[in-house]
Amino acid sequence: MGMKPVTRFVNQRLRLAETEAGGWDVPDPLGYRMVTWIGAAPEEILASYAMARRAINDQVMGGLDTREPDWTPKLVRAMEAEAAESGTEIWAVAAIHDDSGEVAGMTDLYISSAQPELGLQRYTAVVRRHRGHGLGLAMKAAQLRRLAAERPGLLQVTTQTGDLEHMAAISRELGFQDLGTSVHLVVELAELASDRLGGPPAP
Repeated sequence: MGMKPVTRFVNQRLRLAETEAGGWDVPDPLGYRMVTWIGAAPEEILASYAMARRAINDQVMGGLDTREPDWTPKLVRAMEAEAAESGTEIWAVAAIHDDSGEVAGMTDLYISSAQPELGLQRYTAVVRRHRGHGLGLAMKAAQLRRLAAERPGLLQVTTQTGDLEHMAAISRELGFQDLGTSVHLVVELAELASDRLGGPPAP
């Protein structure tokens, strides 16, 4: 069909009962502290948290032409309200830089009331100037520690990492196992319609 692979995603799963929790005893990196919550982000860090979410756009996505929203406090609150309305809990962790008080990184995990035994790790991002301090590992470890302590009915967590081998390696260090790889393919619609499907030439 003329489609070309542009990026790959590693699909991973962690079964909590089969994982040694001692691997989650990761100390906070020097100069940072972890803040956790369920649902809505604390008002005092909301603006900084919205800025930190924009760091997701720095991820290497190969030739996949997709962009995250331009996160603002208003958009974060709308996303949180939508999740709550659908019966979904957001378990979030933010890494706070002690000197500046800004959010240096974030990660969130969704648990739906329809599948309370399953956690879906959604976004993890570290602001560029705070990279290289182990924040990704520390945030995910803090999240798993809290889930194990407060969510005994949670059986497994799944996640998907795109073209970021270091982030997939962090998940493996915490006990995640690779399930397989997804490949995103793209093709120009005009080319697909005219050359591959035998249809009329594109206007």
